[in-house]
Amino acid sequence: MDAMKRKLETTKGDFLKVILNDRIFASAQGELLINLGRDGLCDKAILEDVLFFGDVVGKRVE
Repeated sequence: MDAMKRKLETTKGDFLKVILNDRIFASAQGELLINLGRDGLCDKAILEDVLFFGDVVGKRVE
């Protein structure tokens, strides 16, 4: 859990880790790390180890 909080650069909100098994990942399994805000919407997400792209990061813009 601490590693996920460091990667998402926050300690607030709820955290989810989704394991994806697909060929688009450089590793055996891809991980989608999600940080949910108070309203239940995603504040930040990181899709790790995508082929040709590395880590894909998305941030909520208010």
